[in-house]
Amino acid sequence: MRRKSWWWAIAGLSLAVVAVLVVTALRLDFSGRTRENSVVWGADATLPANFFPLIAAGNSVATAQLEVQVLPGPFRLRPDLKVAYDADLLSAEPTSAVAGDQQVVTYRLDPAARWNDGHPMSALDFEFSWRIQRSSDPARGGCPDLLSTTGYDQIRSVKGKDGGRTVEVTFSPPYADWKSLFNQQLFPAHVMDRGSAAANCAMIRQGWPVAEGIPVSAGPWRIDNASVDVGQGTVVLTPDSAYWGRRPKLDRLTWQTFSSDASAVVGALASGEIDVADPEPQLDLIGQLRKLEPEVHTEVGPALRFDHLDFNMRNVHLRQIAVRRAIATALDRPNLVRATVGQFDPAAQVLNNRMYVNNQPEYEATNDGDYEHGDADAARRLLEGAGYTLGSDGIYVQRGRRLSLQLMTTAKDRLRINTMQVIASQLTAAGIEIDTLPNLRIFDDKSTPTSLESGEFDMALYAWIAAPFVTPNRSIYETPNGRSTGQQNYTGGGNPRVDRLFRDLAAETDPAKVVTIANRIDRLMWDDLYTIPLFQRQAIISYNSDIVNIRNNPTYVGPGWNANEWELKR
Repeated sequence: MRRKSWWWAIAGLSLAVVAVLVVTALRLDFSGRTRENSVVWGADATLPANFFPLIAAGNSVATAQLEVQVLPGPFRLRPDLKVAYDADLLSAEPTSAVAGDQQVVTYRLDPAARWNDGHPMSALDFEFSWRIQRSSDPARGGCPDLLSTTGYDQIRSVKGKDGGRTVEVTFSPPYADWKSLFNQQLFPAHVMDRGSAAANCAMIRQGWPVAEGIPVSAGPWRIDNASVDVGQGTVVLTPDSAYWGRRPKLDRLTWQTFSSDASAVVGALASGEIDVADPEPQLDLIGQLRKLEPEVHTEVGPALRFDHLDFNMRNVHLRQIAVRRAIATALDRPNLVRATVGQFDPAAQVLNNRMYVNNQPEYEATNDGDYEHGDADAARRLLEGAGYTLGSDGIYVQRGRRLSLQLMTTAKDRLRINTMQVIASQLTAAGIEIDTLPNLRIFDDKSTPTSLESGEFDMALYAWIAAPFVTPNRSIYETPNGRSTGQQNYTGGGNPRVDRLFRDLAAETDPAKVVTIANRIDRLMWDDLYTIPLFQRQAIISYNSDIVNIRNNPTYVGPGWNANEWELKR
């Protein structure tokens, strides 16, 4: 997800003027209108091709937002970044006991917990969910289509007691972030188990095509095949009558992929076309949303989300460390921040860490003062030291190959497109030609040549959206090992020392030592530079003030984390 400068700055100002006119024209007396017991959520996310969360086609913002209260999980992420056990699913808080090189985690299911077909939930579901996620190596009964096996690959057994209502999960070695497992990744064995590893891998590969909805649920909401309108980009969540816990107070929640245009968002909220919006921050958007008070309330805060620049190590230029260092040297990240996120957040800072973002207490700048300011002349010297010569067109050449690279980013995020253009301008000044590509297909599966998954790209600008867990970052940064990796390391880069530290991190149960190891990992990644952090994102949520109990969540689950508690004032 990424972008460039002055043109978008001008466009942002003109949109601000339009937004003012729209707000003035469409401001309504919300208190005087009647409405159904429903809410329309205008989401700044694209409807995915697939709802299955374990594969690339289902790995999206929309999937996480929609499934947080459809699929079950023992733990839930709260807005304060605390991890709380789900008291509807479990009858007690899970326990963890470590002895030597083993860890036993015990879950106790609520006796009423069941899937929406009425089948009781049991240890068999935990065992099946572990079995299909423990390996991506077909030789070991795994599935190469998995995005990640982190944590599940350290589980040695899953056993049930008390008729399957008590679940004992044994890790060896212990797993630091065990609370991150089985959340929106707990599946019904009686429905999904095909009986063999190969058949289950085929099931994983097919996933849940979005037009067919989500075939199972064990939460307050459900999404069946009648709920999805692919053409309109809408998903209608309806209360799940089989749910035993706290049921929704609304009769319907419509999730609608919505325009990222500032004037469209402001106008739709003002007119009542949508009731909730979580737009990406844009130039002057926050100010225009504030003008809708008190009818529309807006909250802004830091998100566990950061933009970064990735290099494809298969590229003939980018595989050279001198080129990557030249790019990092030419980048003026403080100026980049001022020209992008700093336009609406004066407190925005450069991000110098990939494991933690600026507002987390664990954060430290691990770059040790390197790459703090852009230096085009120093970048040129690095390139010339690596055998590049400056061409007559101002672009460097090595062995007849021009240093020309394509930088792609998400297509609809205007802030990111602005960022991409700023980056291109800075690198061009250092003799590196950048061709920019806003790419609608960036998150498609490997069959799409321009996708991250395909590996056929030069540079990419997008965001990682996180949780308060660092161990799962292993699937992003560990050295790839062929196709049977279970990874999201699209760069192809890696470092054996980083790999060893990730193994240490995964087995460390002392929270203080986890932070130390994580920051040590990040410090090493500055030596390799196959990815460069840029800045932390902010999260916005605006909603009709008639809605109560709504609160944004800066993690990947987003505003819908407690949608069963949303209620309209009477």
